[in-house]
Amino acid sequence: MRTIELNQMELIEGGDFWGSFCKGFAAGAVVYEAGVLANIWNPAGQAGLVALVSVSAACILI
Repeated sequence: MRTIELNQMELIEGGDFWGSFCKGFAAGAVVYEAGVLANIWNPAGQAGLVALVSVSAACILI
């Protein structure tokens, strides 16, 4: 089994949280908004759509 030296451990990084969150959120938002535009469903109503647009805008600005 290979050991990792302390200086190597300091270089280990996690993924980019905001990038991953925004990609996942955008995937869900596209499906949801397509359903709203096609008038198939809108379970969260106008407030849900406003929240969706707000988070999407924040992802663009970050």
